[in-house]
Amino acid sequence: MRLNKPFGAKRKKGFGGQDEGFGDQPRKPSLLLFLVPSILLVIQQMFFMATMEVKGIEETTIMPSVRTEKPPAKKTLVVYAGPNAKSAPKAKLYEANFNFFLEHGVDCNIQDTVLVVGYDYYDEYLPRIETMQAECSQKLLLVSRRNKCLDLEVSFMTFHGGIAGINVHSYDYMVYVNCGMTGPPPRNSTSLNNRPWTSKFIDLLDDEVKMSGVSINSVGPHVQSFVYALDNVGIDILYNSNAVYDCLQGQHPRREEMGRIVKLYEDGMSRAILDAGFALRPLIGNYTVSRKAKLDKAELEKKNILGDIWYPRHLRRVFGGRLPTLEEVIFFKTSRFLPPEIKQQIYKNNHTSGAIVNDTK
Repeated sequence: MRLNKPFGAKRKKGFGGQDEGFGDQPRKPSLLLFLVPSILLVIQQMFFMATMEVKGIEETTIMPSVRTEKPPAKKTLVVYAGPNAKSAPKAKLYEANFNFFLEHGVDCNIQDTVLVVGYDYYDEYLPRIETMQAECSQKLLLVSRRNKCLDLEVSFMTFHGGIAGINVHSYDYMVYVNCGMTGPPPRNSTSLNNRPWTSKFIDLLDDEVKMSGVSINSVGPHVQSFVYALDNVGIDILYNSNAVYDCLQGQHPRREEMGRIVKLYEDGMSRAILDAGFALRPLIGNYTVSRKAKLDKAELEKKNILGDIWYPRHLRRVFGGRLPTLEEVIFFKTSRFLPPEIKQQIYKNNHTSGAIVNDTK
């Protein structure tokens, strides 16, 4: 078949004289034509990145990453009023309780602990405390005190700058214990479930409750001061109150004045919290006492928790005819009476003996 020759077109002879067709006829596009734009784009991007490095990233827009930061851990101060004088009638029991607390109550990797002892005991316990300090990430202090004013002396030292390196206002919580109490149980016990023993009392505090303890004496009413806990609001209230004071004005109070000290200090602390519009709550019974919520004595009588419960007859009524275990109350007032089971616990690995067992009826 013969093709018509377009106007002005010329045939071209190829290699070997073959006819390649008309010179004006369009050819198939070359592969290079497709590659060139892509190559140029890559070169342009490389140049742009190099320019970015020279100019600096301050000219670019960076979207900030969102981080979830944990709130700072709450700080807790534990204050333990240890044995004071070797001549005290119950000195051996106080020593046993102190040793038990050193074994189970000092958790100096999560909370600061201050141990206050009398001059008779400072040199005796210092080597042991120094050994324990080597394994602590938080403060563990041994402090000596004068033999005056009962437990009020230790609280006064704590609140009013009597312990070097401790500012009570820098803590979220403060928990106080004296050596008339045996406890706490080991941390792996069922009641603690590997939580710090202080959590048992701190968990009782909230927006309304600013002071907690093992028990409340409904006469008053007041948190019994052998174990008490405060949050930072409670700390400020007691600091500014007249309840924590220096009872010694140049001479040791006479024996008949001791009851007055207890009333002004122990009753006074709870009264300051209540007068400030806040409430009290005990571990035993777990009820709330405030000026707004009047103490329902009829209800407390049903629960057998009227008055001072730390007598065997009263405790048995509270706990259904038996004495509570250490795990149930966390601290047991053994300075008043010492059940055989708790006696065995505190003297198991203790060289002291002669524990005082009072009325257990």
